[in-house]
Amino acid sequence: MRTFLRHFFDEWLFYLSLFLALSTSLFLKKFPRITADEVQVLFILWVFLILIKGLQTSGLLDRIALKISKGRFLGLKLVLFTGFLSTLITNDVALIVMVPLTLAVGSGGVEKVLIFETLAANGLSAVSPIGNPQNIFIYLKYSLGPGEFFKVIWPFGALVLILLTLLSPKELKGRGAFRELCVKSALPVALLFLIFVFVALKLLPLYLGVLPLLYALLFRRELFRVDYFLLGTFLFFFAFTDNLSYALKIQIDSDISVFSYSALLSQVMSNVPAALLVSEFTDRWAPLLWGVSVGGFGTLVSSMANLITYRLYKKWRGDGKGFLLRFHFYNFLFFFIGFLIYILMLRAL
Repeated sequence: MRTFLRHFFDEWLFYLSLFLALSTSLFLKKFPRITADEVQVLFILWVFLILIKGLQTSGLLDRIALKISKGRFLGLKLVLFTGFLSTLITNDVALIVMVPLTLAVGSGGVEKVLIFETLAANGLSAVSPIGNPQNIFIYLKYSLGPGEFFKVIWPFGALVLILLTLLSPKELKGRGAFRELCVKSALPVALLFLIFVFVALKLLPLYLGVLPLLYALLFRRELFRVDYFLLGTFLFFFAFTDNLSYALKIQIDSDISVFSYSALLSQVMSNVPAALLVSEFTDRWAPLLWGVSVGGFGTLVSSMANLITYRLYKKWRGDGKGFLLRFHFYNFLFFFIGFLIYILMLRAL
């Protein structure tokens, strides 16, 4: 019983999303619809989880960590690199890469660096149409171009970059012990990872994502042991959002309402489902984009990227209570600043 309870509390967000999806389906007497775009998001995340596990076990991340750990301003370098990486391979995947690397590099003060890496991934990913799942969804749903997308959201990215530069820990106490690099296992996984980055960017066809799966199936089946509860949480949140959009028939017409609803809903249901839900009731994509971007800051569940960092940290340390207090302090600081800046921008127009 104790083991079950521990498992339940560790995976509480998964079970909450499952309950919400099932209860709303039973109440509405309908089977939730999962779109092709949502399936693609799940598939991309799954393959990245497999590839990152391969990079970790091969020792390649440790070797990269050893290179990055040289020189000054290690903490700030890790934070800003996480933000840059998130604009290319999404905030979730950037943290899947950078959190284990940071844990490999640091021995003292690593908790604060992880918090700011998460802030960087959530904040700077907002400026890219492929920076996170909600951006991809908004970009495709509203048929946007790169120029109009960036024109709307760049002030948010600039604000986050300034805050990160001012508040991020500049240094990080490193350690010297790293896992040995196994070139035989690192090279094929690194090549497959590079190919799949281009797949995620839609520069290569999606069916090439089968290659990492075939490699794992034929040569390294242990790579399939990834966090399926995380994937399930995404899936059931998608189902719950579809049920809500079916049940509620309203129209949100004002920018401040769209922004406020999306930012606040993100605090309880994550910004990806919030974007899916609010988009059903409005054609105002700009405040929706700002709302889910600001809404990525705040609670642990406001962004799935937050959950990724917490799960990886807790697996490393075992106890995440003190980490969560500091995590929420900085997250809500960024949330309130972002909320205030958007309100001031609206009044200035």
